Amino acid sequence: MQSRVNFFLRHGSSILACSQAHWAHLMPVVLLIDRDSNVRRTVEVLCEQWGLHCIVATKLFEGRQIYQSQSIDLIVVDLFHPEKSALAFINEVTSQERHPPVIGTFSPSKHDSYNVEQFARMLGVPYTLNKPLDRHLLHEAFQNLIPQVDGGRKCTSTFNAMIEERKDRSG
Repeated sequence: MQSRVNFFLRHGSSILACSQAHWAHLMPVVLLIDRDSNVRRTVEVLCEQWGLHCIVATKLFEGRQIYQSQSIDLIVVDLFHPEKSALAFINEVTSQERHPPVIGTFSPSKHDSYNVEQFARMLGVPYTLNKPLDRHLLHEAFQNLIPQVDGGRKCTSTFNAMIEERKDRSG
């Protein structure tokens, strides 16, 4: 069965036709690990608007399995999980030489006694965002960490570079 063409991409002077499955393979991938359905819904909708593929895990161990088995470009993780602290997972990720950037989220009212921002930053997390998530702060973080996010438009040169890097990683 032949794939249906869903997208046309300009690559230099050429125009490429892409199926939905092929396009998803080329899109930057965000791994979202959060139990909060409101956060999941918000991030999924925004990723779709910004041209990103979002993979969702509700449990930390699921997120770890996804991270270990797939190529991930950005991780958004709730810093507090009942089964284990996300700080250990973040340490595992950021201790690798090449790793995706991480955005930590948390509910400050639930965890007043912890200085999660300081711990997360010590582990290499450039952004920690309070819940409920502010769309503009999230957008700023995504723009700085995934350069082709620009209000839903992709920056062509960076996007092409990411496509080439993804090809190199996959084989």
